[in-house]
Amino acid sequence: MEERFLLYDGDCLFCNQIAYFLSQKDKEGKFLYIANTSKEGMDICKQHHLEALTQKTIVVKIGAIFYTHSQAVYHFLKECQLFPLLRFFLKITPTPIADLVYNYIAQRRKSLGKYCPMPTVPKK
Repeated sequence: MEERFLLYDGDCLFCNQIAYFLSQKDKEGKFLYIANTSKEGMDICKQHHLEALTQKTIVVKIGAIFYTHSQAVYHFLKECQLFPLLRFFLKITPTPIADLVYNYIAQRRKSLGKYCPMPTVPKK
């Protein structure tokens, strides 16, 4: 089976909330949810030179391909068959425009988190 994970900013409460929410929706356990601040996350960041990138965006890896920004959201939702309307809008929206919206939210994400549940998805 191909490697699939969602790498998120472990220092961000909003990112933790989103990762927790998505882990609950991922009923088949298709993805691992890895905080970039965890040992495993730091090892992945070093191995693939993602340290600076994970401070700005989520990273989704499916097989050998890494996705970031709005494309990470789209491919994650597509793989998990979640939120078809959002997937449709992401598919028809040009990537530069979708990334503008993503970046707008990402720049304000640290003020959006209220509490910090951690994803608890067992490893396979």
